[in-house]
Amino acid sequence: MLNDYHSFQPTLTQSGLNKLGIKCKQIFASKALSNVIYAFIEIQIESPTIYPVIPDGMINLFISDSSLFIAGVQTKTNTLPLMQAGKYFGIRFYPGGLNRLFNVNMQEICDQQVSNLFIPDSAFIDILSMCFEARNFKQSVGLCESWFISRLNNKTNIKFEWVLNEIIKTNGDLKINTIAQTIQLSPRQINRQFMQNIGVNTKTFTQIIKLQNSVKTLFKYRNQLESTHGYFDQSHQIHAFKRFLSCPPSALLKQFS
Repeated sequence: MLNDYHSFQPTLTQSGLNKLGIKCKQIFASKALSNVIYAFIEIQIESPTIYPVIPDGMINLFISDSSLFIAGVQTKTNTLPLMQAGKYFGIRFYPGGLNRLFNVNMQEICDQQVSNLFIPDSAFIDILSMCFEARNFKQSVGLCESWFISRLNNKTNIKFEWVLNEIIKTNGDLKINTIAQTIQLSPRQINRQFMQNIGVNTKTFTQIIKLQNSVKTLFKYRNQLESTHGYFDQSHQIHAFKRFLSCPPSALLKQFS
């Protein structure tokens, strides 16, 4: 199940928050929104801050009293521009989660930050504004959850969901050709569904999930830099880190320590 997937962001570690001067609260979504929303987040900053986010397959939304942006799935480390001191309310959608609420093409916003106009629902900005202006974070989450539950589309693409969950369950360590035979779809058909619902093809998504597992293990066992943390050898690990994060494991640790 997707709710077994726990994204790891170095920025949200205690050392990362301290280094960037960020105060953060996080509430995980209720069971009714499992497979749709991972968590709600509230960030407080005292000055403009560049908020680094590493690839994890998720969609991020942030709203302040002067701006709103949606960040599509990333294939490189990205920085979210929190350019105004104060409070930000955020929503972290699971891979494919936004398409369980709205009929959108996620490929259009891969590696991009767009406005609320991407969402084809005129009430979307209104409910987010209400959430932002609520008395406290808990009330913001309650308002947001109620609205999203009312918009939830219960129709699911069973084969897409199954492949997605298999990738999560195996930490990205599986062959798409093999899984395609199991569900009687071609790799090309599966790719099209991933591009539509997540924004990247299946190969890239499996690599992102594998990277996530490696980064999470790296930060858990900081003194084991020689370990490959899920990769065949160190050269494969370093290549993946440089491709997606633009730095080797040691530099990533240093950045958030």
